[in-house]
Amino acid sequence: MIRSMTGYGRGSAALGTASVTAEIRTVNSRFLDLSVRSEGDLQDFENEARRLVQACVHRGKAVLSLSMEYEGSGPAPCVSVDGPLLQAYAEAFARAGSVLGCTEAVRPADLLGLTPSWLSVKTEQPDPEQLKAAAGRAVSSALLELTDMRDREGAALEKDLEGRLAFLSEKTAFLKSVQERVIRSYENRFRARLEEILSRANAEADEGRILTEVAAYADKTDYTEEVTRLDSHIRQFREILRGGSPAGRKLDFLVQEMNREINTTASKSDDLDIVNCVILCKTEMEKIREQIQNIE
Repeated sequence: MIRSMTGYGRGSAALGTASVTAEIRTVNSRFLDLSVRSEGDLQDFENEARRLVQACVHRGKAVLSLSMEYEGSGPAPCVSVDGPLLQAYAEAFARAGSVLGCTEAVRPADLLGLTPSWLSVKTEQPDPEQLKAAAGRAVSSALLELTDMRDREGAALEKDLEGRLAFLSEKTAFLKSVQERVIRSYENRFRARLEEILSRANAEADEGRILTEVAAYADKTDYTEEVTRLDSHIRQFREILRGGSPAGRKLDFLVQEMNREINTTASKSDDLDIVNCVILCKTEMEKIREQIQNIE
């Protein structure tokens, strides 16, 4: 089954009081164009995230965002006390008070403005390996959702394209069926016109000359090869559709070849029915070309 290049996926993984969230969006692009956006310690996971995405997405413009979400206002702070430094400050203040004759006890508040500070505040940081594992789970979950969406859209595209291929097959069969009639029609018109002209001069038509002219016309307007190749391309198109993804580049090349056969057929005939049929085929091919721009 083919796969669309357009999709969205989101995944999360718990990490203590926090969670890692991954969001990925993909749109059309000729080649794989991947960008990863992250923050903080998640930047260390970007290379692994790229590897995970590249194993799943083969074509298209993809943007992956990684972020941390915390319960409450943010990561829990961790306050620590430098006991030896605080003890040294207290003893120093006590000695200073003794020298100055001060008997008041030293309070912690009296020591808060000292430098270096005996208090330190740090933000609790997740374990790097646990963070990496959580980010991997989040990205994998987002990719599963993305793939499901791209598969569903791919199935819709395949159904639409199958209908258009059936239309082209019908028109191809028509082109095959009318070719002989077109030649006979030309022969009848040419014979009637020639006989009309020769009758004015009391002359008879040369049957050999008529057959030579008809043969030349048949050779000039013969599009058997083009229609045969077009029919073959339609069969190949169906095989590629059912062969799975990635198929976009193959189908893009095949559409160019199909258009070439249709254009050549149009240039070889002046019959109104054939011209109208070719116009319908060209219109349908343009719709097919637009659709396959979204196939991976």
